[in-house]
Amino acid sequence: MAAVSESRAVEPATPLRRPARAGLLVLAAVLAVQVALGVVWWVAELPGVPEYGDTIEYVSQSTTWAVDGYRTIAYPALVRAATEVGAVLRVPWNALLYVAQLAVAAAAAAYLVRTLRPGLDRRWVAALVAVLVTLPLPLHYSASVLTDSLAASALVLLVAALARVAGRADLSWRPVAVAVLGTSVSVMLRPERLYVVLALLGVTVVLVALRVRRGSPLLPGRTALRAVAVLLAAVLVPALGLTVLSRAMQTADLGREPATLTGAVFDRVAYPHLDEARGLLPPHVAAAVPVPAESADRTTVLLALRAVDGDAAVRATVRAALECCLPAVAWDVVHDVAHGLGSPFAVAYDWATGNNGSSQWDFTRMTGRNPGLASAVLTWGVVVACAVAAAWLVLGVRFLRGRRAAPPRPEDAADRTTTAVTIALLLAAALVGAVFFGLVTSLDPNPRYSLATQVALVAIPLVLLVPGSARGPHDVSMPGGPGRRHTRGAAGAP
Repeated sequence: MAAVSESRAVEPATPLRRPARAGLLVLAAVLAVQVALGVVWWVAELPGVPEYGDTIEYVSQSTTWAVDGYRTIAYPALVRAATEVGAVLRVPWNALLYVAQLAVAAAAAAYLVRTLRPGLDRRWVAALVAVLVTLPLPLHYSASVLTDSLAASALVLLVAALARVAGRADLSWRPVAVAVLGTSVSVMLRPERLYVVLALLGVTVVLVALRVRRGSPLLPGRTALRAVAVLLAAVLVPALGLTVLSRAMQTADLGREPATLTGAVFDRVAYPHLDEARGLLPPHVAAAVPVPAESADRTTVLLALRAVDGDAAVRATVRAALECCLPAVAWDVVHDVAHGLGSPFAVAYDWATGNNGSSQWDFTRMTGRNPGLASAVLTWGVVVACAVAAAWLVLGVRFLRGRRAAPPRPEDAADRTTTAVTIALLLAAALVGAVFFGLVTSLDPNPRYSLATQVALVAIPLVLLVPGSARGPHDVSMPGGPGRRHTRGAAGAP
């Protein structure tokens, strides 16, 4: 084939400068230590079961099938299946469950990496997946009898599939099937995930609309309408349908107060400030609040208030708390949302400083079986968090340099837009989760609810800073990055 014009020639790889090469080598060494420590620790954890209260409940429900509004039947069924298969294979059922959870986490991480950079070489994908699955908290929960690991993996799969539809206009069956799978697993494992999934669907539809408004060549009007229809069919239908099915099976009465919006608002707004708001409460309501208020747990206080005047008494405490303590309430929400949004860095900070009661509780479970090894993993996690923060800084600098460079070719601009949409959805998912848990409870922010955020915020800079080694024309490394592009039709190209 004759050579095409000079503008279509293969672009040479941008050589890495010595400081950049040294920085990447240091980053690779830091991450390699994390992977090695993580693998040894995870294998050492296989024989045990971390002592969580939820674990006892899931094991019990795997035989009684008695679930209320706080649980679904899906995870107890999985525990039961692991028990039965383990008995047949003569292997510990918990180890079998841990292997399955880690395998799902690895598959979700690989799908996310491929979404961010579709042409990345398999060796790079494998290396990045190893890093993502050995992050301390995600790795710990993959070796626990809890829904957190699978729920996080399902959310990662869902966000990556939504990004392929909204960013790349990929309406083939594969991303649609992954979106259905991610949605289904999310809502079947955790009742509250319905609201997170619906919020992500709304964000995705807004991104599609914005791309149409800006005249994206990948999303003309008809394609955008098809994309929205596909999203509604793949996410909204299974989310609502499976939620109805799940709630139909939540028939047991386990003595817990049903979860309600009023109860969540009381927990977030009123309970931490009842003593300050006491003088603003009606006398009969104030009489139901113990002195001091925190001498009783929030559920006990909530039940006492409802015994006085139903939810009207609860709403009175919320109004009084907002009247006396609005700045403090707002600060608590902002603090908790920020903790969830910056989860990988917040976890490292909590371990280094001993802050945040919920994190410290998680750390005690992590260090219960192999304290020395777990402490080494968590301490090295602080080093990894610093390295990832530096990677984010480098990524930002390269992005700014790329914006000042010459306008990209049309095919490059499309790749960059797809990458931007993927990053926007990942950050939106992190924000939605952080806001949700920041609004519904006044307990210390628990990093176990932001495992997907930890994976996403580590994946973005690492995947986009990987140098070269991409197959085909789909390397979507950031502007100014070191990636190599190959263009079909160039002289000497296949």
